[in-house]
Amino acid sequence: MTSIFTLMIRRCGLNQRQASQVIGVSIDTIKSWCNGRVNIPAYAADRLHEYRCQISARIEEIRADPEHYFSEHRNALHNNHITANALALFLLERE
Repeated sequence: MTSIFTLMIRRCGLNQRQASQVIGVSIDTIKSWCNGRVNIPAYAADRLHEYRCQISARIEEIRADPEHYFSEHRNALHNNHITANALALFLLERE
């Protein structure tokens, strides 16, 4: 059975390594939360919620003016056929 925490990080579009970076904990801590050995602290859930809100806000910015984002980051992306979600993640990782 998939843990609630695993579902949370998937919903954010993250893998375990990325989740550890977003939350600021070790990959071993993430693994222990994913397998249910340790309860998830509130700060971790809060940080994932904040991250998801940041992604959603960035996606809305991209959708409002996609040409700006695609043209500005074309060379870094190497592919102009990327989704708004993927571009939002890319831009957040570069900040």
